Amino acid sequence: MIKNKDIEVLFKWGKNNFSSKHILIGSSGYWNKNVMMNPVKFSKGKIKKSITNKDVINALSDPNIITSFFVLVEPHSISLPHIDPPVYKERIKRIQIPLSVPKGEETFMIYKGEKFYWKEGVAQVFDVMNNLHEAQNLTDFPLKFLMLDVKFDCAVEFDQ
Repeated sequence: MIKNKDIEVLFKWGKNNFSSKHILIGSSGYWNKNVMMNPVKFSKGKIKKSITNKDVINALSDPNIITSFFVLVEPHSISLPHIDPPVYKERIKRIQIPLSVPKGEETFMIYKGEKFYWKEGVAQVFDVMNNLHEAQNLTDFPLKFLMLDVKFDCAVEFDQ
């Protein structure tokens, strides 16, 4: 079970440890610009060796968390509507923890036809493998996240 306490620990750590210089550049083909990703927990359950914070290691050690990664969405980025491909052996849902959100209403996600705005430190859960979604960052500033891909049946107990 992912709890509020876990989200708070991961948010505080992620906010202070996000670094774009260690990010792997990638684009799913859905975006007009590259989306940069940096793994924190790998799909085989290994946590990046550079992480030494015991509370963060405890939170990420939850067997329900399949992977975790930092994501940077560049300014003026737009994604096409899409469903994420099945990259895991099992169904997942994604917990998005916004670490840095530009001000204004030009940064949002449309999920199942509803517009969601991100707020720094407020996690949200989305079934991105089974539902159409798209996102935009139309500001002049990057949008930063810590993402957790968790088992689909994992219970989450935090304010959304």
